[in-house]
Amino acid sequence: MNGVEFLPASANLVLIGMPGCGKSTIGAAAARLMGRAFVDMDVEIERQTGLSVPEVFAREGEAAFRDREQAVAGVIGRGASLVIATGGGSVLREETMRALLANGAAVWLIRPVELLPLEGRPLSASRDALRRLERERSPLYKQYASARAENTSTIEEGARRAVKAFYALANP
Repeated sequence: MNGVEFLPASANLVLIGMPGCGKSTIGAAAARLMGRAFVDMDVEIERQTGLSVPEVFAREGEAAFRDREQAVAGVIGRGASLVIATGGGSVLREETMRALLANGAAVWLIRPVELLPLEGRPLSASRDALRRLERERSPLYKQYASARAENTSTIEEGARRAVKAFYALANP
């Protein structure tokens, strides 16, 4: 996992993980716990395009979506004291992650593949597709994450675990 040498009080909590692992839901709850603003990268892309993420994938393709994601990361990553929910594939581009981690630390939100939803996910429409994505992306999640938190219980518990993992980086 990615080591953090210094974590300033204004560092962003960046949630990474598989599609459907709870980054948006847990992120919003974590932001409330921390008294911070919450930013969901997929929602920001939807706001900018007027399209849902699956529609952007269908109309423009994955490469164009990743371009949009990288641009959003460049803006959001300059923020401070945010909780940021990334898209599941944000780790696919080093530039995207570099922008997000410029003022932040990533917590890898982990949820078993059997518990991940299939609906509305452009690249994970079946369990087999999810398992393939997990094999491909786990090394990248591990590379960029400074900490891990499991999301296997309630939203509140998942948020507490993510916040605790993040704060432990500042006080090892």
